[in-house]
Amino acid sequence: MTGGATGIGLGAALAFARAGAAVGVDDSKNEAAAAKAVEAIREAGGCAIAVQADVAREPEVTAMVARVATEPGGLDILVNNAGWTKPVQLHRNLAGLTDDLLDTVSAVNVKGAFSGVRAAITPTAALPTTAETADAIFRLATTSAATGATIIVDGGLTALGPRT
Repeated sequence: MTGGATGIGLGAALAFARAGAAVGVDDSKNEAAAAKAVEAIREAGGCAIAVQADVAREPEVTAMVARVATEPGGLDILVNNAGWTKPVQLHRNLAGLTDDLLDTVSAVNVKGAFSGVRAAITPTAALPTTAETADAIFRLATTSAATGATIIVDGGLTALGPRT
């Protein structure tokens, strides 16, 4: 579970654990948060380990997935939950959307998800699957749940405003 230490990721990690899954909880920057999430999962009767990988760095993702695959329970489900953004009011400050910002957002939100999928395919490809054991990959991420998406509201209001 990338981005599994807080927010939606933690909620999903707890839900998977309650359903009987062993969970690898990833947080790229906060080992303490990942450890706290693992503790919460274990207190709820689940099985979990903390792992750390920056999803923008494919070698770290590959190592993380390989480690999880060798743990008890193995790797059956990959949840690409990690995501990153920085609010920029594009219609007011297009210069705020720098190349560095675009590169960072793309590296985490796009490349990171594909890195996870590529890494997960290798250890699961040789495993037999049935309808009951089929592997799954999920992609979800949003900071808008916590911060709101003012750019959408602002853009909508601008579009509805008078045209000159």
